[in-house]
Amino acid sequence: FFELYNSEKMYSLPSLHAIYGTTAAANAPASACTECESCMAICTQKLDIPTLLKDVVNTFE
Repeated sequence: FFELYNSEKMYSLPSLHAIYGTTAAANAPASACTECESCMAICTQKLDIPTLLKDVVNTFE
């Protein structure tokens, strides 16, 4: 989802919302994050993924 989010912030293309919808329907939407933080332990960039996913939700959902 972060690639779509970054592209949305740079280009604001309406098609990105459709791509997000298709991707979220096939998998799970960003709003499915339970904030368990298990992803943070393996993130090599040490990003606060749950917080960043909230930005994705606010942008696409």
